[in-house]
Amino acid sequence: MGMADVHFTVSVNANARVTATLFDAAGDTVVGDEWSVGGTADLKLHLHEAIEGELTLVVVADAIDTNGTEQMTAVVRVEDSRTAPDATGDVEETCKITDPAAASYPEYQAGTTYTGGEMISYNGLVYRAKWWTRGNAPDRTDAFELISDVVLEYSDSAVYQGGDRARYQGKLYEAKWWTRGTAPSDRDPWTLVGDVSC
Repeated sequence: MGMADVHFTVSVNANARVTATLFDAAGDTVVGDEWSVGGTADLKLHLHEAIEGELTLVVVADAIDTNGTEQMTAVVRVEDSRTAPDATGDVEETCKITDPAAASYPEYQAGTTYTGGEMISYNGLVYRAKWWTRGNAPDRTDAFELISDVVLEYSDSAVYQGGDRARYQGKLYEAKWWTRGTAPSDRDPWTLVGDVSC
């Protein structure tokens, strides 16, 4: 997995509320955002976890002062599970973080039932089940606790407690309190700690 930006340009004749959403092949929302636009604007959606495959971009412009709606749909292709080109063809790399101790534990299996205390490896890291769980990937649920002493890339689906740290766009951030789905910045609920490198 890696980070990627999807850039697009919107041009409207009147003030409009523009909503852009990326959907995966199953029709589930990957990421979305909303802007107020008057004229032409260069916009982007940021994917924190770009996974290989095709995504569908749907952009809807609703006129604010008049009655009118326009919709545009496009297919976006993510070419690699760890990198994805942006509109200029540039590729943004993310660090591959692993824990050598992960080789000592069984690999996570989606069809296996895990109970509290069981240790597994997943994507080169060690996790411990906090309670009974099945079919929930360790990095996408509260049911597993990361044991490896590493700081991972920020994920919209992860839950962060106060004091938890995450990498985001080459920076290290620390959560001030419980948060989920709010990308790190120098504002609440995150504190910028400093730069990071692989």
